[in-house]
Amino acid sequence: MPGADDDTGIKIHERLARLDPVSSLLCSGNTIEDILEIIFDGCNLEVLAKTTARYFCDCGRNKMEKALIGIGRDGLSEMIENDKKAELVCHFCNKNYSFDENQLRILLKCAI
Repeated sequence: MPGADDDTGIKIHERLARLDPVSSLLCSGNTIEDILEIIFDGCNLEVLAKTTARYFCDCGRNKMEKALIGIGRDGLSEMIENDKKAELVCHFCNKNYSFDENQLRILLKCAI
């Protein structure tokens, strides 16, 4: 915190150490602003902006292609020979990405 003295930092650190888990505070009906007031009480807290938090996954076919290329020529060759396809599932959003034999062969050309 720009301009804060050591005592302010110590007070905030102590408050954070005693603070209940944020999830518990939220379940008890506290807002984010309420929690910030608890932490920064007496520090002239000023909220400069508010943003809605949301989950999104930035996975995409390009990332999955890079992951397949990353397993190397031997791994891709084995996949082509044994399975003739690949299916990858994003561990964050569970979206499926399928690659047929021809697509794997194209990726094989890019692999080291």
